[in-house]
Amino acid sequence: MFKMKTFVKILFVFGLISAVLVSCAGDSSDAPDWILSPSSVFPDSEYVSAVGMGVSRQDAERDATAALTREIRQRVQAEIIAEQNVANNGDGWIETNNLTSSVDTTSDVEISGITIQEVFSVKHGKDLDWYALALIDRQQTGSYYKTKAQNNIDVINAKIAEAKKNPNTFSSAEILHQAVVLAEETDMYLDILSVVNNKMRSLIRPEYGNAQAIAELERKMRAAVNVYIDVNEDVNGRLQAAFKSVLKKYSVTTSLDKDTASYILAVNVSFTPFEMPDVTNKYARYTLDAAMVEKATGDTVFTFAENGREAHLTESEAIQRALRTTEQAINQKFSAQFGAFISGED
Repeated sequence: MFKMKTFVKILFVFGLISAVLVSCAGDSSDAPDWILSPSSVFPDSEYVSAVGMGVSRQDAERDATAALTREIRQRVQAEIIAEQNVANNGDGWIETNNLTSSVDTTSDVEISGITIQEVFSVKHGKDLDWYALALIDRQQTGSYYKTKAQNNIDVINAKIAEAKKNPNTFSSAEILHQAVVLAEETDMYLDILSVVNNKMRSLIRPEYGNAQAIAELERKMRAAVNVYIDVNEDVNGRLQAAFKSVLKKYSVTTSLDKDTASYILAVNVSFTPFEMPDVTNKYARYTLDAAMVEKATGDTVFTFAENGREAHLTESEAIQRALRTTEQAINQKFSAQFGAFISGED
């Protein structure tokens, strides 16, 4: 039930697209050292840097910011691949899909804490070539991501604890799913922190591990949920089979023992023949009401209803048509609504 959510957006509330901008014009012999070697002026131990250039100051600053963003993203991708290889080599398996998803996500990450520290222009006749230096302060930006990650971890730990209080229920599985989404975001914070300030990163070791570990916990929680299906007036077990098929589709276990089940899906169904005046066809009205009750609390957590009528030349065939229509409603309408319910969209 784990799905990967689409992409993580990391925003820096400090609004750090600011700095001391030093602008001067000269010839190439006057070029400052940072153009060719940023680390000679702003050491790698304290900053991540990149130089950009353009035909205008704005273009140069934009190019420098983009270059620094690419640099961080590439390092984060390398970090993800390295972590995945360690995990896979240890267990003897390769999780290609999850790795690809994690690496692809970095292409949409907005790196926070970038500042334009220096600019310089060189005259070419009447034109100017502009250079800009973009920086990330490892201490300042590291503190930001460390705080963001730790705040998320506290919430994730609380959600895991809450889910364990009422195990093997849809509600707890949904709480764990919320934790998974938050953990995916946190994993990205930590990967960026590893690149920006690995010393700070080494201080954070989530007890739960990572998003994949929580996703596995969610999967086990959902697998432990079991539902007893109780259909009155069923026809050769056809409606029970339809409900069972839908639950299986969503990895929900059905139980043969009502006493040990986590939930009871109580279904009342009826097929009632009737006639219309001055009409050749025979009619059958169908009515279905389903309610899923959590045994531990007695609460009704999900309901579904469907009704209508079918017609045929004979009463028996009208009832058969009504039965087939009811099966179709279970396979389509009930399936869609139940899927929304267990994913928390309902």
